[in-house]
Amino acid sequence: MELRHLRYFSTLAGSLNFTRAAERLHVTQSTLSHQIKQLEDELGTQLFDRSGKRVALTEAGEAFLHHATRALQEIDRGLGALRDNPQEAAGELRIGSTPTFNLGFIPDCIAAFQPRYPGVRVVVEELAADLIAQRLQEGTLDLGIAYRPAIPGPLQFEPLYNEEMVLVVAQGHPLARRKRVRMVELHRLPMVLLPASFATRQMLDECFRS
Repeated sequence: MELRHLRYFSTLAGSLNFTRAAERLHVTQSTLSHQIKQLEDELGTQLFDRSGKRVALTEAGEAFLHHATRALQEIDRGLGALRDNPQEAAGELRIGSTPTFNLGFIPDCIAAFQPRYPGVRVVVEELAADLIAQRLQEGTLDLGIAYRPAIPGPLQFEPLYNEEMVLVVAQGHPLARRKRVRMVELHRLPMVLLPASFATRQMLDECFRS
């Protein structure tokens, strides 16, 4: 059982509506449903009754909600104490990042993070997005910085910023003076691309297929 299971359960118990709960958690309904099913499987009991038109807590769900709420309150108090006294934080933070973000974004974040949390050792691994998603589910990474993988799985995503994708060509190339290029114009042109395992390559492949 992980912290996200408790937060997902508590949020759904508060609204008794998968759509609203998923919106509050910034995840898809399928992800929320999957996480709740994981929690129920681990506990060996059904927490929500989904048989009718409305979602309802079962008797076991009502009992578990009381304890889950208290646990989350204690965790939030602990996190608040760490925010108020960051010098007391210790341990290891394991980050998976795709190569693009290691050029500037990750170093800038670590430079701002470490003076505030000197007791935390930060470990950064350069990985493809799909492998980052896999490692997060396995629990061998704490967080990942990457483009959204093709198969996101039961993970929570938080957008950081938008980035423009541009075409780089030689000065003498027929497209060099163009401000915009349609994907269809790149069809069958020789191009240098990342391997198929990278999310940006998968995004481009999907655009070409469209």
